[in-house]
Amino acid sequence: MVSMIRFPSTLPITIATDGWVDEEEWTGAKQTTSIDNIANMNAFVKTLDLYIGFRGLAANDIKTLSHTKFVSLQQSFQCVARELGMDSVVAIYFPYSELKHTWRYDGRSWEFKVSDYLEPAPEEVLDSLAWHLLSRASALRCPPERASSYIDYARSSGLWREAGPKYLARAKSLSTRPVGGHRDLRTVFTYVNSTYFSGGLKPPTLAWTSESPRRRLGFYFEQLDLLAINRALDSDQVPRYVLEFVMYHELLHHADRKGCSHRTVRHTKAFRERERAFSAYYDAEAWLRRIVTQSRRTRD
Repeated sequence: MVSMIRFPSTLPITIATDGWVDEEEWTGAKQTTSIDNIANMNAFVKTLDLYIGFRGLAANDIKTLSHTKFVSLQQSFQCVARELGMDSVVAIYFPYSELKHTWRYDGRSWEFKVSDYLEPAPEEVLDSLAWHLLSRASALRCPPERASSYIDYARSSGLWREAGPKYLARAKSLSTRPVGGHRDLRTVFTYVNSTYFSGGLKPPTLAWTSESPRRRLGFYFEQLDLLAINRALDSDQVPRYVLEFVMYHELLHHADRKGCSHRTVRHTKAFRERERAFSAYYDAEAWLRRIVTQSRRTRD
């Protein structure tokens, strides 16, 4: 599970020209039960490219697909598309840096790019993924029993035992060296662990991430037991308690590991109450908002 702190909570939309839509951010123009409404969404779909988490591709890591795996993926998507009454569908594996899938519709056919982390997946998982993605792309509600095999597989430790090294190699913005230019994540972890968790937590792999603060300021990836903090907090201009707060937030997720997908983290009321137990909660939150605002101004 990759949890994240984002301020504000609404992720900015990036307008792109390639028309690819990230399935994890797409909610559709509206919920509908009619395929006829797809045509009305085409112009909108063609202009959006929504990303969350680690972005980017490993350009030199495009694998030669086996004919069997390609046919299996393609057949799964074609069979589901026929059941939904959709147009021509093409599905291929693509080496995204994280587990994500995208699609676009050109007015004649649908094209899906599926994370190549799923190449080893059994056929039932690919069928389930096809239901999950095709339903989302066409703004239809996917029956939970159709999507469950994919969701369970994406959450499984087995998937990430194999995909983990590839994920870390592709995550160019990630450094698993905990010592930064001004802060050492090991000492921050030790302090937060002893202060708020009675020293009861085992240290996860600690890392810095250089992605934009606008996206997230920290995350915990449960399946890899990886906790990363944004390098924007590796500064003597930022009070230490701000970094400690982000560490505390992510360690709450670390302590509450439940086998959830890294993109289905829920900040429940109980979680927020525990978060506010941090001694400098309001001051730290104000600082994080300021960092994100400054990042946006720098970009503009």
